[in-house]
Amino acid sequence: MRLTIQDYTLYIKIGHFASEKKFAREVYLSLDIEFFLDVKNFDNMLQETMDYSAVTELIEDKFTYKTFDLIETLVISVGRELICHFPRINTVSVKADKSFLSKKVSKNAKLSLTHLFRRQDFL
Repeated sequence: MRLTIQDYTLYIKIGHFASEKKFAREVYLSLDIEFFLDVKNFDNMLQETMDYSAVTELIEDKFTYKTFDLIETLVISVGRELICHFPRINTVSVKADKSFLSKKVSKNAKLSLTHLFRRQDFL
């Protein structure tokens, strides 16, 4: 089964330079989660599936207003946390988007970074 969460807004301090980390800014997370669901014996119970509110609450609790030097660190941290916390997850693709702070870049431009995490990589 697959669960997709798109453009989940998270406020974090992110940047390599101190000036970039003065204020929290919006980062958009998109998750594509493949998880085990026993469809043959499914009984319409939330605990048998992937609770998307539990996923977003975990992300909110662990990462809101935290500080990261690199967007790569954020992506890796989110992927690891999800794989480790939810045993039903087989794979999760984590995509993070942030806007550029430089005035030399179009104000509509965004930077995106995506990584696919597999449970077997953590065993």
